[in-house]
Amino acid sequence: MRDPVTVCTGQTYDRTSIESWVATENTTCHFTCSLLTDFTLILNHTLWRLIQEWCVENWSFGGKRILTSKQHVDSTMVRNLLNQASSGSMPFGLRLSALRRLRGLARDSNKNRYVIAANNALEILLAIIFFDLDSDSNFVPVFSIRARVYICGSQF
Repeated sequence: MRDPVTVCTGQTYDRTSIESWVATENTTCHFTCSLLTDFTLILNHTLWRLIQEWCVENWSFGGKRILTSKQHVDSTMVRNLLNQASSGSMPFGLRLSALRRLRGLARDSNKNRYVIAANNALEILLAIIFFDLDSDSNFVPVFSIRARVYICGSQF
């Protein structure tokens, strides 16, 4: 096990294994056979830390330290960040921070990019660009050029 995650039933699995299980249209917990009502995978920090310690202690026997697990997003987090970024009533710094967070999450993994795209990110980002182009907002110089590059480069 390299990247231990816990599912809604409380069972812990290796991330790649449970993602493969769910990708083959299995909607039950492999161990309990209970229906998975939420597909959010939560990093099991305690087990991950124990795995790291074991790898460090056993490096001479071929144990290798595992890189830090990248955060996987869920739709709620993405919607919150997109709402924050597109809210004209939010302070500039918070809007920019939300966009930077989305960019970082998108860089982390294909799955994150998929979740971001599935939440209409492209439409929302385009609305931000074109709305802010029509306003006197100082948001445009900082964000719109970068957003155009990301959209054209299929970063989302």
